[in-house]
Amino acid sequence: MSLEESGPNIENLTIEGDVVRPMGRVEIQAEDALSAGGAATAGFGSDDGYFLDFVDARDVSLTWTIESNGPGEVDLEIRYALGAAASRTMAVEVNGALVNGAVTFASTGS
Repeated sequence: MSLEESGPNIENLTIEGDVVRPMGRVEIQAEDALSAGGAATAGFGSDDGYFLDFVDARDVSLTWTIESNGPGEVDLEIRYALGAAASRTMAVEVNGALVNGAVTFASTGS
């Protein structure tokens, strides 16, 4: 995931599909991501105590490594919070290829 401006606070990713190891549904915490370009880990405000806050950074990216049993489609759910009044947009890439260049995250009010 990457963005050019400040983004939402990412708490976790949930990936579901037949090719994900272990089979079925996997939840990956934000603090397990490799962050680059200014994302900071904060120790409050989420269910498990951590989230990644983009702190008005530009050219920020988060990278997770997910093992699979081979090629196939999966569902991706991103849990986030965004206290700003305006929505924010991020890009999603898989294996370095752009999947969606404009995923919009609406304000959650928190």
